[in-house]
Amino acid sequence: MFGSVVRGEARPDSDVDFLVELEPQRTLLDQIALMQSLEELLGRKVDVTEPETSHELIREKVLREAVVL
Repeated sequence: MFGSVVRGEARPDSDVDFLVELEPQRTLLDQIALMQSLEELLGRKVDVTEPETSHELIREKVLREAVVL
């Protein structure tokens, strides 16, 4: 997890950011299903990102602040 929630800066309308490493055989539909399940569980919007799809500069910042769950 990373982003405003981890930094303690989340507002009521903030989403929860997750950095995930999906198995290679997983598809975009699997990622969407995961996102929807997390949104239902947490009761707020969720963003699911994979490290390899993030821009290098953003990825470095995310990895520095990420909290492993």
